[in-house]
Amino acid sequence: MVEKLIVVFTWAQRRKFVGNIYPILPLVPQLPVSHDRAAVIAVQVTIFQNKGFSIGITNHHAVVDGKTSTSFIKLWAQISMDESSVPITELMPVYDRSVIDDPKGLAKIYASAWLNQEGPDNRSLNLKLPKTKPGLIRRTFEFTHQNLQKLKQWILKKNDVQMSSFVVATAYLCVCTAKLDGLRDGNLLFVFGADARSRLKPPVPLNYFGNCLVGSFLSIERIELLGENGIALACEQISKAIKNLEEGAFKGEENLGAIMSESTNDYSKSHAISLSGSPRFGVYNVDFGWGKPMKVEIVSAESPLVFSLSDSKNSDVGMEIGVVKERDQMEAFAALFNEGFEAL
Repeated sequence: MVEKLIVVFTWAQRRKFVGNIYPILPLVPQLPVSHDRAAVIAVQVTIFQNKGFSIGITNHHAVVDGKTSTSFIKLWAQISMDESSVPITELMPVYDRSVIDDPKGLAKIYASAWLNQEGPDNRSLNLKLPKTKPGLIRRTFEFTHQNLQKLKQWILKKNDVQMSSFVVATAYLCVCTAKLDGLRDGNLLFVFGADARSRLKPPVPLNYFGNCLVGSFLSIERIELLGENGIALACEQISKAIKNLEEGAFKGEENLGAIMSESTNDYSKSHAISLSGSPRFGVYNVDFGWGKPMKVEIVSAESPLVFSLSDSKNSDVGMEIGVVKERDQMEAFAALFNEGFEAL
């Protein structure tokens, strides 16, 4: 699995990059991978004639998570701003793998799941990537601070519980997805990754260079999401899942290796919606000396089942949501997304 990020620095108007189809795939590099060797990261800088430039980064997700990737960008930007400056301590990478206590032997479990993929003792480092469905378009939606606050106040009246921006935003996306799918039997599956650095015992340094994510899986009845209290129900379930991570980040993670291996081996088996990125990464604060980026895109979120999350350059916006869908589905999703706030 690879993660692709593009950071666009431009003097063009921001609206040219939001809400339109933009040819961004050529702006990110391919990660050099072969049977016996795999690169950790690839970087590509593309110059726009008289309009700025972009930095495209592709990294190997087995080695680098989103927090590590954005810390690398921030450290690079700091050094570019002033080569004589002493790098910020929390950005200096820690490579020591022994800082993670692994009492369940997850390293061996995950390695075994990988080695047994596509036959016993498969040691190939080649990546199996999903095929991008033709006809998809990309669009950015915004959760303004006003709308996030409106959601929080509505939930507070329903459940008398304060919810974070992450919880209410992702709950809202679950409900919009369920409405887009229409009446359908079964449950909606929702998967999100969480940074385990501060959740492990003992805690791992926040500047740990590696992949320190744990996964959380939720299954919510679609019929309940379509009801009047659908958002409140989703908030309750997501909040409970986050609380379970605080009680034990490695709880149930021994099953993650087999689940990831199965879905990677056949992407058609994956029907869960998931998230990529985080508004906490603060990529819009990166400055190489020419000003902050005009647009940030998580390019690897190129499936209708994946939402990308990031912060925003706009001070009125709490977070940006990247959505990829077919054109008619995108129009329907946009209507549901905007009308939901009006109905609160």
